Amino acid sequence: MWDETSKVSVFTEMMSCIKNLFVWHYSPDLKPAGTSCPDPEYWEPVFSQGNAGKQALEHCRDSRFPVLVGNELHLLWIAAPHCCGETEKDTLTDIYVLGPVFFSVQAESLIRQAVTKAEIPVRFRRELVSRLRDLPVITQTSFLQFGTMLHCCLSGRRISISDIAVVPVDPGYNALRKDAVSKKGARKNGISSVETDTGESPHGGGAYEALLLNLIEEGNLNYKNILESASFSHGIVGEMASGNSLRQSKNEVITAVTLFSRAAIRGGLSRDLALTISDYYIQSVESAQSIPETFLIMQTMQEDYIRRVHRHRQTKEFSAPVRACLDLIESNVESPLTIRELAEKSGYSGYYISSLFRKETGSGIGDYIRQQKVERAKLLLADTRRPVSDIAASLSFSTPSRFTAVFHKLTGMTPREYREQLTLR
Repeated sequence: MWDETSKVSVFTEMMSCIKNLFVWHYSPDLKPAGTSCPDPEYWEPVFSQGNAGKQALEHCRDSRFPVLVGNELHLLWIAAPHCCGETEKDTLTDIYVLGPVFFSVQAESLIRQAVTKAEIPVRFRRELVSRLRDLPVITQTSFLQFGTMLHCCLSGRRISISDIAVVPVDPGYNALRKDAVSKKGARKNGISSVETDTGESPHGGGAYEALLLNLIEEGNLNYKNILESASFSHGIVGEMASGNSLRQSKNEVITAVTLFSRAAIRGGLSRDLALTISDYYIQSVESAQSIPETFLIMQTMQEDYIRRVHRHRQTKEFSAPVRACLDLIESNVESPLTIRELAEKSGYSGYYISSLFRKETGSGIGDYIRQQKVERAKLLLADTRRPVSDIAASLSFSTPSRFTAVFHKLTGMTPREYREQLTLR
């Protein structure tokens, strides 16, 4: 029977088959304890002395699941805690880290700008830029799957890639500009992909995409298990922003928004509501400052569309006035809605629509509006940079304390407690 140390040794050996993909071993206080990297002096400080190391340490002290972290260079790592015992509060004994990697090709001109602005010791900068060319470019799905393998080696338990937590880069880090880079320049002066080819061409994974869109159209709440059990490939995303990995990641989310909204409309969601949601997520991803943040938005958006279609299918038997009222509430959840406004927009009297709504849904209109505001707040709280007071104002709560009171009543926790739960998984 192999112990965890033997399993991690085998895992490290397998990862070394991918050129320059390193495994790192740290103590519970993030002191280096070993690595497969032949030149750790160039890569270890980039992780442990930067924001990524801080976020990984904070997560691993409070969670038994791996976490995806990044930095201002758009480098990415997966950190996995190794704990003794069977509960969440067991002692953290080690932290294992996989990386750094890129999710897509990054132009050297942007890297040089980022290194200049980043909190990296001056003596490392020139050598760091040179060595960045040698780092692997690995697809998002493959890297997350490696993370699940590492977790299995450490805990003996299998998890899905959706169990890996995601922590956005600290808002203070925004070193990379969105400069346009020609494809020719990216190939000549950028960081080139290493030998991680799976034999697939870009735009592959059509079967996986079709399954996901079908699950959205169905509003299937079991989508995570179905996607994890699918045996076909996720495919490789085509290049949409040569030389800029953050722009590439944003474009992937925007493409998904279009596909998801169309699937939701086919599933019965009103066109106006689906496109309103689409606009919201496009604005969110455009303001994102890191790849982990775009990944978190993608996860949230996928679940949001599926849950909305599921809820719509459950309400198909409601009368036309009530369905119209439900659509109006969901389309205007940020507004300070009143029963009078809903009655005017739906074309019915306030008394009639209120009575009919309660009769068919079992909930008063005011209660339902507050429920929808809290559901939207949960999505907004995934953005760790946004103040709770700002979220309260955006949802038309009179004061932050009123927002907190309503949120606590419906969820059993405050907005800050909910946000901490998201971060710590």
